[in-house]
Amino acid sequence: MILVEDESFERNSLVNCIDWQLVGIQIIGEAINGSQGFSLVEELHPDIVLTDVKMPVMDGIELSKKIRRYAPETKIIFLSSYDDFEYAKQAIDLNIQAYVMKPVNEMELLRVVKKAANEITEKAIERHMLDKIKENYSTSINLAHQALVNRMLTGMQINEEGARNLGLEWLRSPSPRKLSLLLSLYNQGLMYSIDESLSELNRECAKICGQSISACMNPGVLATLFCASDELIEDTAAKLKQVLLNFFEERDERHAKISFICQGKSLRTPAHLYADLLGRNANSYAPPDLHAEKKRNKKQIADEVENIITTQYQSPLTLESIAKTMHFTPNYLGTVFKSVKKLSVNRFLMQTRIEKAEEFLRGRELSINEIAECCGFGSLTYFYTSFKKETGVTPSDFRQNNSGDTV
Repeated sequence: MILVEDESFERNSLVNCIDWQLVGIQIIGEAINGSQGFSLVEELHPDIVLTDVKMPVMDGIELSKKIRRYAPETKIIFLSSYDDFEYAKQAIDLNIQAYVMKPVNEMELLRVVKKAANEITEKAIERHMLDKIKENYSTSINLAHQALVNRMLTGMQINEEGARNLGLEWLRSPSPRKLSLLLSLYNQGLMYSIDESLSELNRECAKICGQSISACMNPGVLATLFCASDELIEDTAAKLKQVLLNFFEERDERHAKISFICQGKSLRTPAHLYADLLGRNANSYAPPDLHAEKKRNKKQIADEVENIITTQYQSPLTLESIAKTMHFTPNYLGTVFKSVKKLSVNRFLMQTRIEKAEEFLRGRELSINEIAECCGFGSLTYFYTSFKKETGVTPSDFRQNNSGDTV
């Protein structure tokens, strides 16, 4: 919450004499007028603004109008004397959270702010649940695509209805168009990047030939199946090869090996095409063995986790997501990492994010809100809470105390 109040005595009393932690609130900024208040809103993106109505330079009503245009979800609470109340009611169409009359009753103010905080929390939970549903749906579809393609290319039977529901029925039956396959063998260390980017790759491929699906067969092998007419098969294959090469180059892997095969007039199955490609590449580009990959020693595993965290700390990483990309269970991966590094994955992740945040805070290029986002904290509130818990000071205080330091 930020506080906007022109009277210094009242402002200091509100900041220092009310136990805001009792209702889970942290004051992250103070301003003496609406103009300064709006600058703080732009910089800090508060959840709640507690503002006086009548102030010099810019009053509370004008401030509220600007906030509504800039950050419509922000909760606004008016402080208003009895004489100003009729004036304050002009803001009824600005969806003001509440009016608190002066002189302020501490319990009344805490209840009003607590109610606003509860509404913010409820909305955040709803948003989080919706994001989870969308994420799980996208992940499930992606996994279902991969499972079906894996079964088909390894010669197993697939359910016709299941293929139709996934829009992949074109893989099952012979077609007057050529069914073709691109097999790309790449560095197994890119597996986490490939898994997260398959949906994007599939969209890019589909733009070229309409019917296309890419799937990871195992660490090190990406298969892309597509249909194209006899006249366009070579042209389509060349375009798809370029899409795949761009895909790998964007992930700093410039040595992807791409082979290509099509069924021609024999109407061979995708499994036959896959077997041909594996045989063609068996000598120098055999697919890595997943079980052998899991036999890496503990230090290698822990170092790989450390590398993922230090290079992707700005992403929404969790022990579960890291374990999934490395093909281990979370319990096993967490145990291995702690035995080698002497601290948990989550502790190392938090320490890394805090250290990066401290680096950014010593400079002036980024706002505190931008630092929270680029260090993977998700929200400004979580950043403030975590940073103070880890360092004993708020990000604002840290920046002020280290303003003369060099990065």
